[in-house]
Amino acid sequence: MIDTLLSVTNLTSQAFIILGVIVLLAGVVRGFSGFACGLLFAAPTTMGFLIRQRLVTERLVPYYRPFCLILLVGLALIGLIRTQIA
Repeated sequence: MIDTLLSVTNLTSQAFIILGVIVLLAGVVRGFSGFACGLLFAAPTTMGFLIRQRLVTERLVPYYRPFCLILLVGLALIGLIRTQIA
C-alpha cells in the first residue's frame, strides 16, 4: 500500500523523509504509545520506499494494477472469512 501511495504522489526522498519526521513528531504529541508506534513503522516505511525506488521500472507498470487488485480482493476475502469464523 505504501508503494502504491508513493507511486501516486511521486514523493522524492527528501519529501518522504520530511513526511516521516512529521509523522514521528505527531506520535510524540500523542504520548509514548504514539511515539513507539511511529518508531515501529518508520524503519519499514523507509526501507519500502528505498526498495521501491530501485525495483519499480517502466516495463513492470502493466502488472501493477492487476497485482494490486488481486492483493486487495484477496485481503478482503481473508477478512470476510475471519469475521465468519470468529
